[in-house]
Amino acid sequence: MLRSVLIAFLIVCGHSSFSQVNYKDFKEQYQISCTRMDSLSVMRSLKLLDSLSQFDITEGRELYLYDFGMTKYVMYGKWKNEDDLKEALDYFEEGFSIRKSSDFAWNLTLYSDLGDCDKALDYLNQFLELRKVEGIEIDYEQVYYVQRRCCN
Repeated sequence: MLRSVLIAFLIVCGHSSFSQVNYKDFKEQYQISCTRMDSLSVMRSLKLLDSLSQFDITEGRELYLYDFGMTKYVMYGKWKNEDDLKEALDYFEEGFSIRKSSDFAWNLTLYSDLGDCDKALDYLNQFLELRKVEGIEIDYEQVYYVQRRCCN
Protein backbone atom coordinates (compact mmCIF):
# COMPACT_ATOMS: atom_id res chain seq x y z
CA MET A 1 0.00 0.00 0.00
CA LEU A 2 2.75 2.45 0.95
CA ARG A 3 4.54 1.56 -2.27
CA SER A 4 1.41 2.41 -4.33
CA VAL A 5 0.98 5.73 -2.55
CA LEU A 6 4.65 6.57 -3.11
CA ILE A 7 4.41 5.74 -6.84
CA ALA A 8 1.24 7.82 -7.18
CA PHE A 9 2.94 10.69 -5.38
CA LEU A 10 5.94 10.54 -7.70
CA ILE A 11 3.68 10.47 -10.75
CA VAL A 12 1.72 13.49 -9.55
CA CYS A 13 4.86 15.44 -8.64
CA GLY A 14 6.53 14.51 -11.90
CA HIS A 15 3.45 15.50 -13.90
CA SER A 16 3.12 18.86 -12.19
CA SER A 17 6.77 19.75 -12.76
CA PHE A 18 6.51 18.86 -16.45
CA SER A 19 3.26 20.72 -16.94
CA GLN A 20 4.76 24.13 -16.28
CA VAL A 21 5.90 26.61 -18.89
CA ASN A 22 8.03 29.68 -18.41
CA TYR A 23 6.38 31.86 -21.04
CA LYS A 24 9.17 34.43 -21.00
CA ASP A 25 11.65 31.76 -22.14
CA PHE A 26 9.12 30.27 -24.53
CA LYS A 27 8.42 33.66 -26.14
CA GLU A 28 12.12 34.17 -26.82
CA GLN A 29 12.30 30.87 -28.72
CA TYR A 30 8.99 31.00 -30.61
CA GLN A 31 7.68 34.09 -32.36
CA ILE A 32 4.00 34.80 -31.93
CA SER A 33 3.25 36.46 -35.24
CA CYS A 34 0.05 38.41 -35.11
CA THR A 35 1.48 41.46 -36.75
CA ARG A 36 0.41 40.13 -40.13
CA MET A 37 -3.27 39.74 -40.86
CA ASP A 38 -3.04 36.71 -43.12
CA SER A 39 -5.19 33.79 -42.05
CA LEU A 40 -2.31 31.33 -41.79
CA SER A 41 -0.31 33.50 -39.35
CA VAL A 42 -3.32 34.20 -37.19
CA MET A 43 -4.36 30.56 -37.00
CA ARG A 44 -0.77 29.44 -36.35
CA SER A 45 -0.54 31.85 -33.42
CA LEU A 46 -3.91 30.73 -32.08
CA LYS A 47 -2.95 27.06 -32.27
CA LEU A 48 0.37 27.66 -30.54
CA LEU A 49 -1.13 29.74 -27.73
CA ASP A 50 -4.09 27.39 -27.33
CA SER A 51 -1.73 24.43 -26.97
CA LEU A 52 -0.06 26.20 -24.05
CA SER A 53 -3.37 26.69 -22.22
CA GLN A 54 -3.14 23.19 -20.76
CA PHE A 55 0.05 24.13 -18.89
CA ASP A 56 0.68 26.20 -15.80
CA ILE A 57 2.38 29.39 -16.98
CA THR A 58 4.98 29.96 -14.26
CA GLU A 59 6.56 33.20 -15.46
CA GLY A 60 5.23 35.72 -17.91
CA ARG A 61 1.55 34.84 -17.56
CA GLU A 62 0.64 38.45 -18.31
CA LEU A 63 2.65 38.24 -21.58
CA TYR A 64 0.81 35.05 -22.48
CA LEU A 65 -2.55 36.70 -21.80
CA TYR A 66 -1.55 39.76 -23.81
CA ASP A 67 -0.48 37.65 -26.79
CA PHE A 68 -3.63 35.54 -26.62
CA GLY A 69 -5.76 38.67 -26.37
CA MET A 70 -4.01 40.25 -29.35
CA THR A 71 -4.46 37.09 -31.39
CA LYS A 72 -8.18 37.10 -30.64
CA TYR A 73 -8.36 40.81 -31.45
CA VAL A 74 -6.68 40.25 -34.82
CA MET A 75 -9.19 37.47 -35.47
CA TYR A 76 -11.97 39.94 -34.68
CA GLY A 77 -10.44 42.46 -37.06
CA LYS A 78 -10.18 39.88 -39.80
CA TRP A 79 -13.47 37.99 -39.48
CA LYS A 80 -15.66 40.46 -37.54
CA ASN A 81 -16.84 37.84 -35.05
CA GLU A 82 -17.83 39.76 -31.92
CA ASP A 83 -17.15 36.68 -29.76
CA ASP A 84 -13.46 37.00 -30.65
CA LEU A 85 -13.47 40.58 -29.37
CA LYS A 86 -15.19 39.49 -26.15
CA GLU A 87 -12.58 36.77 -25.65
CA ALA A 88 -9.78 39.26 -26.34
CA LEU A 89 -11.19 41.57 -23.70
CA ASP A 90 -11.39 38.68 -21.21
CA TYR A 91 -7.68 37.96 -21.75
CA PHE A 92 -6.81 41.65 -21.43
CA GLU A 93 -8.87 41.94 -18.22
CA GLU A 94 -7.09 38.97 -16.66
CA GLY A 95 -3.70 40.33 -17.72
CA PHE A 96 -4.56 43.75 -16.32
CA SER A 97 -5.46 42.15 -12.99
CA ILE A 98 -1.94 40.67 -12.89
CA ARG A 99 -0.04 43.71 -14.12
CA LYS A 100 -1.50 47.19 -14.25
CA SER A 101 0.08 48.52 -17.43
CA SER A 102 -0.96 51.14 -19.92
CA ASP A 103 -0.83 48.56 -22.72
CA PHE A 104 -3.55 46.48 -21.10
CA ALA A 105 -5.57 49.57 -20.20
CA TRP A 106 -5.38 50.81 -23.79
CA ASN A 107 -6.55 47.47 -25.17
CA LEU A 108 -9.44 47.51 -22.74
CA THR A 109 -10.73 50.73 -24.32
CA LEU A 110 -11.97 48.31 -27.01
CA TYR A 111 -15.07 47.98 -24.87
CA SER A 112 -16.20 50.94 -26.95
CA ASP A 113 -16.55 48.56 -29.92
CA LEU A 114 -19.13 46.65 -27.89
CA GLY A 115 -20.95 49.83 -26.96
CA ASP A 116 -19.82 49.74 -23.33
CA CYS A 117 -18.50 53.28 -23.25
CA ASP A 118 -18.52 53.55 -19.45
CA LYS A 119 -15.93 50.79 -19.22
CA ALA A 120 -14.01 52.08 -22.24
CA LEU A 121 -13.73 55.59 -20.80
CA ASP A 122 -12.77 54.25 -17.37
CA TYR A 123 -9.93 52.27 -18.93
CA LEU A 124 -8.98 55.30 -21.02
CA ASN A 125 -8.56 57.34 -17.83
CA GLN A 126 -6.49 54.54 -16.31
CA PHE A 127 -4.42 54.41 -19.50
CA LEU A 128 -3.67 58.13 -19.28
CA GLU A 129 -2.66 57.87 -15.62
CA LEU A 130 -0.49 54.81 -16.20
CA ARG A 131 1.26 56.42 -19.19
CA LYS A 132 2.20 59.37 -17.00
CA VAL A 133 3.54 57.06 -14.28
CA GLU A 134 5.41 54.95 -16.86
CA GLY A 135 6.85 58.08 -18.45
CA ILE A 136 5.61 57.14 -21.92
CA GLU A 137 4.43 59.78 -24.37
CA ILE A 138 0.68 59.87 -24.96
CA ASP A 139 -0.73 59.89 -28.47
CA TYR A 140 -3.63 62.25 -27.88
CA GLU A 141 -4.97 61.74 -31.40
CA GLN A 142 -5.73 58.10 -30.57
CA VAL A 143 -7.23 59.16 -27.23
CA TYR A 144 -9.50 61.53 -29.15
CA TYR A 145 -10.77 58.70 -31.37
CA VAL A 146 -11.79 56.62 -28.35
CA GLN A 147 -13.54 59.61 -26.81
CA ARG A 148 -15.26 60.45 -30.08
CA ARG A 149 -16.61 56.89 -30.44
CA CYS A 150 -18.04 57.08 -26.95
CA CYS A 151 -19.17 60.67 -26.65
CA ASN A 152 -21.05 61.11 -29.92
